[in-house]
Amino acid sequence: MEHCLACEKKIDEGAYHCSHDCTFCSECTEGFKSVCPNCGGTMVPKVKRALLLIDVQQAFLHPKWGPRNNPHAEEEMLLVLNEFRRFGWEVIHIRHRSLHPESIFHPLKEGFRFKEGFDPIPGETVLEKDVNSAFIGTGLEEHLSHLGITEVVIAGLTTPHCISTSARMSGNLGFTTFVLSDATAAFDLFGPDGRILDADLIHDVSLATLHGEFATVLKTDDYIKALFPDNSGASLQCPLP
Repeated sequence: MEHCLACEKKIDEGAYHCSHDCTFCSECTEGFKSVCPNCGGTMVPKVKRALLLIDVQQAFLHPKWGPRNNPHAEEEMLLVLNEFRRFGWEVIHIRHRSLHPESIFHPLKEGFRFKEGFDPIPGETVLEKDVNSAFIGTGLEEHLSHLGITEVVIAGLTTPHCISTSARMSGNLGFTTFVLSDATAAFDLFGPDGRILDADLIHDVSLATLHGEFATVLKTDDYIKALFPDNSGASLQCPLP
């Protein structure tokens, strides 16, 4: 349980914190909402947030998927993952577990394993799904609500499938939702008429259908920079009502 650095009261809904995670209750921050009295950092409202890393698994290395965009997506995933770990914020690994023995996502197959560098560390949550949405059959909604999480940040694979489906449900369930555009990726797909639709097009259209309706879509670096704005007052904004 977090407590105010100044008065040691339990942190309330109006709490503020800074980039060093010095945290103060709403009563104590009335006099210094812009500058942390402990380290001089910029103070911002304390938000309970969770990172959803979806399907970052070896199965997506299989050549059957074909061409993929965003070759550096995993680097961006690691960037935001390390930031969440640095502040001790909630990290939830969503792993696809196929029920079909021949699937590359079956738990007995190599593809079920997390990609290198993405293994959970002690204290991080791992949930398994067998459909596209991270919320169906996993207890994710209940887990987030139990922790008091109000903001969900989504990264992983792939943009048009599990990322899109999970982001739509997250927004509809009332969570302030962010999708990191460069921390996810798409593969080429065949249209119903047999035409090949390239990965960049699939990726861009998928994100466009989410932005401003179900989530805010932005780059990883922009999200991280906006977590602790300078004194100009810039901050993360979600267009959802």
